[in-house]
Amino acid sequence: MNAIPRTLPWRLLLPALFLALLAGCDSLPSRDNARLGPFFHPTNVYAAPQLPANIRRVAIMPVGSSAGLSETTLDQLDGSVVRSLNEVQRFESVPITRAECARITGKRFVLSTDQLPYDFIQSVTAKTAADAILFIDITHYSPYPPQTIDIRSKLVRLDDQSILWSIDQTFSATDPSVVNAVRRQWYATQPPGIPADMSINALDSPSRFADYAFTASFATMPPRKR
Repeated sequence: MNAIPRTLPWRLLLPALFLALLAGCDSLPSRDNARLGPFFHPTNVYAAPQLPANIRRVAIMPVGSSAGLSETTLDQLDGSVVRSLNEVQRFESVPITRAECARITGKRFVLSTDQLPYDFIQSVTAKTAADAILFIDITHYSPYPPQTIDIRSKLVRLDDQSILWSIDQTFSATDPSVVNAVRRQWYATQPPGIPADMSINALDSPSRFADYAFTASFATMPPRKR
């Protein structure tokens, strides 16, 4: 084999290196647990059989917490909520900002267990024209490996205040089935040809772990009635 000339620019080697990387990806172990499972499935869930046809627009309350989380952290979790709701596509989401929440309730977030002002529903309806409202509480959060997030959430109709869906679930990276599910979601959101071992990075990323936990939670919402 002819030697590569010493004067050959290193940039010309990149295509060959890239092809070698792709070849490595094609030989990924077929028995990788991120492909085979077992995968975590939320169990502490209540869901109506179907989402009523007239529930089209949902007001999304800002994420709240009784665990002393900073507003910066809560804002980051708000972003995960929006991304995850867009992923599951159950309804049109109308986020309520913390400033708007403060004007309506006097606080920058409210928990699903809080006593609400007497005119809360009228205020939310006037602001958003929503058919239902989603509350999201974080009861425990550890963004450092092994990550853990406890999500308590409720979807409530605004016309009769009935609960359409609720969840109270812990997602912990100490559970191998959660690890498999986080890595599987990472694979599903990446372009082809990404090295397999990079999926482990999702377990070190608070935003990716939260995205997984919220998406897994919201995926248990009732299917839409046709």
